[in-house]
Amino acid sequence: MDHLNYFFPYERKDAHHEDQLTRAFLVTLKMVPFIQHMFIEMIREKMFEKNVNPENIVPSLVNTEHRIERIETQVKKISQDSGKLISILISDDEFITDHKVHNSERDAVYDGVIYYKPDFIFIIENKPNKNQVRVEQLNPSLPADTQIVIEETPICLSWRSIVN
Repeated sequence: MDHLNYFFPYERKDAHHEDQLTRAFLVTLKMVPFIQHMFIEMIREKMFEKNVNPENIVPSLVNTEHRIERIETQVKKISQDSGKLISILISDDEFITDHKVHNSERDAVYDGVIYYKPDFIFIIENKPNKNQVRVEQLNPSLPADTQIVIEETPICLSWRSIVN
């Protein structure tokens, strides 16, 4: 019966580990259109606040052309070779940083990857405590010949704003 439990792969980790929170959020995001809309609008709002290049602002979830196509969790590789990548940090409070997101040679494991059609990829880093954030975790690890364009401004959201 353990294989039927959605959270079974994470039960071997300590209770304070963030994977179960990430998984619960991503499942909810996948299943509830209203949550998808809210999440996309939160990202857009932060992008406008941070004066992100208008070409890189995520489009609103208003028609069938724009949709969350696929969600993955705890993966090491982006399974798409083109698009615009947005790095998203979710923490207990908004994390303020001037870090510029860039490709990295680190061995990344993404807490979540969301493929938002037509051409966006969100990588999710979840840190329940903003004091535990290491900015290099906001950087993707992509092949050198990638066609993926990385938005240098990270989007930092708080669990408080998501849950409220």
